[in-house]
Amino acid sequence: MFVKHTILFAFFVSFIFAFSWKQPLPEKDKYVALETYLKTGSVAAKLVSLGGHSENCMSIELSNLSKDTVFLFLEPGRRLLASDTTMQDILIVKKENVLLAPLTSKKINGYGFCCESTNRSPATGTPYAIGHMAPASWVKVAEFISNNKFPAGAVQSAVWVMSNDHDISSVHGTDAETIHPLRKFLGEIKGVEVPWYSVIYAKEGDRVFSGKENFIMGKLPYKLKNNAIVTIVVRDKWGHVAKTLVEEAAMGPGSKEYDLDLDVKGWGNGVYTITIMEDYSNINSTFSFKIN
Repeated sequence: MFVKHTILFAFFVSFIFAFSWKQPLPEKDKYVALETYLKTGSVAAKLVSLGGHSENCMSIELSNLSKDTVFLFLEPGRRLLASDTTMQDILIVKKENVLLAPLTSKKINGYGFCCESTNRSPATGTPYAIGHMAPASWVKVAEFISNNKFPAGAVQSAVWVMSNDHDISSVHGTDAETIHPLRKFLGEIKGVEVPWYSVIYAKEGDRVFSGKENFIMGKLPYKLKNNAIVTIVVRDKWGHVAKTLVEEAAMGPGSKEYDLDLDVKGWGNGVYTITIMEDYSNINSTFSFKIN
């Protein structure tokens, strides 16, 4: 009886082991970073620009040079290098899983954004190198973008915050709530306070970034304890009134919010202060923004 039970137990263990061996590995364990295969020389990559500097802008042909099946992923945070140094490099911000059978090739589109705001947008057909992983802080931002959904314009601005040290105020979108997590994450990574406002920059020819502030946008919350005459003005660094937003408006008590959409084309550089006044002389709230 003991021998019979032993044989049955051994058969059961063997069956379980064989069954588990045949099961596919969990996806998180199956796919390995492209960098690993590049280092071993088992995978090669050929890249060419599809034209433009954002979203699915890169054609990437991956070739498995080995006799084993390859499970790899294109990493968020990989910097693709332009062969023409006057054109922009591209930072990948979306993870892409790729399965390559032995000695086969496959083309994918790389989802990325330019990381050199002063260079030219890549021309269609421009060769690229597979490049290298960007600094760790860039990679964290790229992975955050990959795991969430944000408007393309906000993503491009976020990449420039890391690569060209643009201000977080440059990250904007039509829905402030949608992009708030991205701005907050950038603030944590950079170790800076997230500005209350967004900057819309002027379009200038074929340049992807002009650096010229066009509009300052944001919400100005304030409270009134009693009925009051409210005035809201913008002052420059010398204290001169640059713009009157609200002039002597009668308002009742309660929580208020002014929706700012301020045209600052041609304004001089410096810090500007928005002051909310009650009854002509009492300061209720102040907000500041900067034009570079």
